[in-house]
Amino acid sequence: MKLILTLLTLTLILVGCGGGGGSGDAPVTTSAITGSVTKGPVSGASVSLYSMDANGGKSGSAVAGPIETDLQGRWNADIPNNIPRPLLVEATGGIYDDEATGASVTIGGRVLRSFLTEGQTTAPVTPLTEAVVKGAIKVLAENTGATLSSAITENVQSVQDIFGTGFDVLTDVPDLNGSEPETIKYALALGGLSTLANDNLSGASASEYDALDKAGAISDDLSDGVLDGLSSGETIVIINETQTSPLSGSALASSIGTFAVDQSSSLKAFVISIGTVIEGGSASLSDVVAFSDDDVELDLTQDEGFAFDAVTRNTCGGTLNGTVLTVGPLSANCEVDISVTRVLPDAVWNNFNWNEANWQ
Repeated sequence: MKLILTLLTLTLILVGCGGGGGSGDAPVTTSAITGSVTKGPVSGASVSLYSMDANGGKSGSAVAGPIETDLQGRWNADIPNNIPRPLLVEATGGIYDDEATGASVTIGGRVLRSFLTEGQTTAPVTPLTEAVVKGAIKVLAENTGATLSSAITENVQSVQDIFGTGFDVLTDVPDLNGSEPETIKYALALGGLSTLANDNLSGASASEYDALDKAGAISDDLSDGVLDGLSSGETIVIINETQTSPLSGSALASSIGTFAVDQSSSLKAFVISIGTVIEGGSASLSDVVAFSDDDVELDLTQDEGFAFDAVTRNTCGGTLNGTVLTVGPLSANCEVDISVTRVLPDAVWNNFNWNEANWQ
């Protein structure tokens, strides 16, 4: 069961003085928010929360903070309920020990961000939440009709899709020693990202960037929902003028699985590979990481212009309902192949002026 945190509200009575507001003023309530900065636990980080403009940028002064994280990377704040959500959570500074190498990493002026959305009482700040923030800002910049809330929802889903349904990237607080499986899985995923970065991101300038730079590169990569060495379109992920090596869901699952074996005897990570065959060519959907006790819902739809036909091969088992295949729990890597048909995009289809007689 996922830990459900009770919303704590405190009532602050504002007392007027002089000619100001008096006893008729409405009380201001606040919500208690707890969070963490994790890449492992970042101690001594400075956390501030901001309102945002329509483009996802900070708006005005901080509504809370700066708040310093403790030795476990934890922080807490009371946020007035009359301040509209979502809020931007920004963390700078601090120090942590990298999970993959054990090296001490000083964050300095580098920034990790997250969102505090309506109803949230927890706010983890991690490389995965940074990927959500980067992706949401891209959506707002590229789509004039997008709203901040819809952009956040879209990018939480795109990042979450790569990790299955094992934890919530915006609300679960990573903790290897936690009592809930979601918090442990999140911590294992972050450790796997460090392992992936340490093992795969190398090159002539390797000595010039540390573990956080590498994690930031993977965060850029994840921000478009696909782990392929590109942050969006054809934009190549770069660290200090060095092109990163293209990564994959299989490499991610292997790294998380390796880290999980070292840290947890009860949870392992596997990869679900999804292949597609389409009329006139071939394409691939993103691989998905799934923990050993997860049930994962796979939406087997393709991009606009393609329609799902059938599952042609499935070593994962599970149940197909429409275009949604539910699999799990898993005990090994597995594969799902589907066929799709090329169809006219809606925008093209709607330009046709036709009626029933046209089909006769």
